[in-house]
Amino acid sequence: PIEAAEVKLGFLSATLGDHMVLQRAPQAAVVWGHTTPGATVTTDFDGHIVYTTQAGPDGVWRQSLPPTQASSRAYTLAFNSSSGDSAKLMNVLFGDVYICGGQSNM
Repeated sequence: PIEAAEVKLGFLSATLGDHMVLQRAPQAAVVWGHTTPGATVTTDFDGHIVYTTQAGPDGVWRQSLPPTQASSRAYTLAFNSSSGDSAKLMNVLFGDVYICGGQSNM
């Protein structure tokens, strides 16, 4: 069996990736991940707006993005941690996000 200490969680959540759609305004989309507990994480929103957050004691960090209107304009998000972790999301759109569940003939 794999011990919990052996599992390496990603700097960005596995639910985030290039070519994704985040919820549009008036909601604030949230991105998150894992890093060293207490580390400072900066989020560069499309090359000109920088946000900062702190990882909790469990290493989880969360960053709310500004409410962004829906459009076909693609954004780039870059993330850097004071512990040396970094990641980039490219071609991110904002729009309506629906999660549907049900039978296969839905």
